[in-house]
Amino acid sequence: MCATAQVFPVLLTGRLLQAVATGISTPLMYHLVMSLIPQRKLGTYMGIAAMIISLAPALGPTYGGTMAAFWSWRGVFIVAVPLLLLTAWIGEKNIFLEADGTQEKFDWIGLVLLSLTFFCLSTAFANGGNYGFKSSRFAWMLAAFSGGVLLLIGHFHFSSRQILNFKLLLNPLICLRWLNFFILQFINIGISFVIPIFVENYLHSSAFVAGLILLPGALLGAAISPYAGRLFDKHGAFIPLLISSICIVAGTGMFFTLTPILTTLSTTLIYLFLRGGFNFGFSNSMSDASTQVLPQQKADVNSLFNTFQQYAGSFGTSVLSAVISAQQIKKDASLAILTAKGSHFDYSILLILALVSLATVLAAKHLTTKTDKSKTPYI
Repeated sequence: MCATAQVFPVLLTGRLLQAVATGISTPLMYHLVMSLIPQRKLGTYMGIAAMIISLAPALGPTYGGTMAAFWSWRGVFIVAVPLLLLTAWIGEKNIFLEADGTQEKFDWIGLVLLSLTFFCLSTAFANGGNYGFKSSRFAWMLAAFSGGVLLLIGHFHFSSRQILNFKLLLNPLICLRWLNFFILQFINIGISFVIPIFVENYLHSSAFVAGLILLPGALLGAAISPYAGRLFDKHGAFIPLLISSICIVAGTGMFFTLTPILTTLSTTLIYLFLRGGFNFGFSNSMSDASTQVLPQQKADVNSLFNTFQQYAGSFGTSVLSAVISAQQIKKDASLAILTAKGSHFDYSILLILALVSLATVLAAKHLTTKTDKSKTPYI
């Protein structure tokens, strides 16, 4: 549909169908890992799964830039078709898992409320980018988001059906891992959007070069992810998550402090460092959360984390693009300078989030240490 689209609504419809497919396949992949892999190897195989999830979005700009430079934007979709047919055939031949079944009815009301709430928040920031953050359109959509949150809270409190098991977040450790998981994906997808815009508009590089800048970091992250999972299997979550947070704080800090003097090479090297940190922590956050629940609750952890993982990427793009757009509509300087200002502000947002990520890791360590001490018999 996308490859043959002649008008924007058809292209958008095709993209929505792709989003539905991703929403099905991503949690299903994690469910297969959690169901079929023994606990002692969970980190390693979750790392392999996260390698796929994190590699694909990062390679997107490289792939898209290459297609746009040497062929056409339609080539992005045309090349994907035979690959999709191949993976469908391989999956049909090799994936077998019996369904446990459930008597619970699906929470359609919760689905609608959650979707509208997500939509209002993303649209609010899109309006902020287009019309300014002081505009009434931004304020009204933000108010609609707040109303949606209240309706969701009321629905989950009074209804016996729940689309997501938010009660899991009452466990402090799961809540901290969930927050860290969300932040990591926000930073990962968000900065993958900001860097190509910055490189094209401020450093005046081509679309091909702007996309290619992300490739070394994506490949390094993919290589690190299984190793980070193995580290989790051997030593637990704290060491890989601490490495992750320190690298991301350092990476976003360098982007923030060096914005005016960044070059193509320095941007590539800093992103390389940041992506390594991301892959040390991404899969291990969910792996550790899944060990805190009963086996029958692992699917709930999977659904909760993956729902917000999907939204973190789109929300990160919405927020960071809105900040750059809000600067560019001022038109009181050149496009390059305005893009640099917007990018600088984006990097400050990402640095703050990276510090929050570090705080969640340290808080979780304090929590687990305190719990272990309470279990120590008095001598």
